[in-house]
Amino acid sequence: MKPRRSWESAVLLATALVAAAMVVSCAQQNQAPLVGPVQLTANPHAGFEPAEVVPGSGRRAVVLEVLTAGEYNYLSVDEGGTQYWVAELATTVKKGDVVEFIATVPVVNYASKRLGRSFASLYFVQGLRNDATQ
Repeated sequence: MKPRRSWESAVLLATALVAAAMVVSCAQQNQAPLVGPVQLTANPHAGFEPAEVVPGSGRRAVVLEVLTAGEYNYLSVDEGGTQYWVAELATTVKKGDVVEFIATVPVVNYASKRLGRSFASLYFVQGLRNDATQ
């Protein structure tokens, strides 16, 4: 068996921390929180398929801006006056749509090569529910 690379260990550790935070939060509030930032060097969505988001199970926000790059949409969203960026496996979404998603741990200082820009903080989400398409 090959030894793990440092980035693989970081991804595994981040995944474990996200899972633990979500379990604790779900038990307390039945909702995943936006928790402290981490830095990842690997693709947070590697090997994932978009997950179904059950209505009422996630965070709801209004889409302010959509940037598409390859298989991802980068969404600037507003959740009750708090604005942040979310990256998701590209679905049909446009400005003004109300979306629901399960938040993860944000990646800090994320640089998108395809967009040619950086995000101070970016939440990669595994699934997104768009009220406009339901």
